[in-house]
Amino acid sequence: MKLTDRDRAHGGVAIIITKALQHFMAPLNTQLQAITIRATFDREITICSLYLPPRYRFTLGNIQGLINQLPPYLLLGDFNSHNPLWGGDFLDTEGRIIDDIVNNNELTLFNDGTMTYLNLFTGGSSAIDLSICSSSLYLDFNWSVDEFLHDSDHFPIHLKL
Repeated sequence: MKLTDRDRAHGGVAIIITKALQHFMAPLNTQLQAITIRATFDREITICSLYLPPRYRFTLGNIQGLINQLPPYLLLGDFNSHNPLWGGDFLDTEGRIIDDIVNNNELTLFNDGTMTYLNLFTGGSSAIDLSICSSSLYLDFNWSVDEFLHDSDHFPIHLKL
């Protein structure tokens, strides 16, 4: 399925970096809504922010094609995917794909079951914002979810090196 203008009008991607010695945008060849930067701290780390709209049915190939372009990396974003492994109430097709990507690429998921999204209309919550990394980076970061929404329906996620 190709992203339509309607899908592109929602969500979006962003990366906020503090305390990097230097950083620059890195090019990506993908149809997915994603941006990537390379930042130098004590070593160079690639950070990719990804938004997958709720009705967008991505494939294993879509995500694999993206991560094949990334050296040791953090893959962060609103995946709109559900899986009990990261706090979901059910398993959907996209949640299964993300689980396969993590397992097949020696990746690690930071999510610990904490809810990351609050539906402001129903009061329901879910864990659709995922933080995934190359396994070699996992122990270098502390992951947490902010307890306040800050005028959003997604709780900010903090990753501290």
